[in-house]
Amino acid sequence: METRSAEADQGKTQYTIGRDRLHRLLAIWSMLSGVPEDALRCQTETMFGLEGEDADNPVRVHAAGEYVLRMNAVLLEKGARVSAAAAGVYMRAMGVKPEEPELVRVFWQEFERLQQLVGGLDHSRTPARIAINLNQFLRLSEEHGGPGFDSAELKEALRASQSHVLLAVNRCVHSRRHGKVYKCWVFERGDVAPVSADD
Repeated sequence: METRSAEADQGKTQYTIGRDRLHRLLAIWSMLSGVPEDALRCQTETMFGLEGEDADNPVRVHAAGEYVLRMNAVLLEKGARVSAAAAGVYMRAMGVKPEEPELVRVFWQEFERLQQLVGGLDHSRTPARIAINLNQFLRLSEEHGGPGFDSAELKEALRASQSHVLLAVNRCVHSRRHGKVYKCWVFERGDVAPVSADD
């Protein structure tokens, strides 16, 4: 990314990531990844040709900074997912019942209602797991007067499910009920002791 100043109109581009900011970004990357900062600095300088007389080339320094920013964003996103899952496991182990997001609570109520009404939504072969094909769930919910879910919003919300923790997205599951393979969202049942068997 580049920002343009008044000088840009005269053919000069101003780059927003300089050497000092690059060093701060590398320090953050080191903290997030656990890799020594010197190793990351050496790797980045080699990748972007920031050695010798090109060590302060603003175009290359800026490109290196953007690369490090992307790496930091990936690690932060991964850390957030791991932290949410770890917090859920810890809270269950301590006997604390976490508060379920409203959309997730409505989803599980609708799931139970449809299971009683038509059945066949849980494709898991393992009692400690729930395997749901979301397309099938959404179709049946609509057909039977459900609350009307937005698919994208629901998928985002289910990642934060606490009562039944999300284990996998779009895993191929051979249905115990239908004898076919479905792509399912697989959850660990919150009301059953976990087991190690796969679906």
